Amino acid sequence: MVGTILPDISKIGNIKGIQFSGIFLEPQDVMLEQAKKIYYSKFPLALGISGDLWLIKLTYIKMTDNTLGFGKKLLWENKN
Repeated sequence: MVGTILPDISKIGNIKGIQFSGIFLEPQDVMLEQAKKIYYSKFPLALGISGDLWLIKLTYIKMTDNTLGFGKKLLWENKN
């Protein structure tokens, strides 16, 4: 699984965003209850929408932050 999170911005010098890869996990038992508690406390309107809750175990993140200098990249990788 891969994805990108980039807010809509109008100035290239203000770009901040991430690209990531990871593995989808279907939470089980206690993990599911804990994940629901955290998620629904942050997004209570989601309680009214049916669907399954999944987790992403991130394995790689590349953050671009042009406020630190044009094209500045910060990398993180899970080596486990």
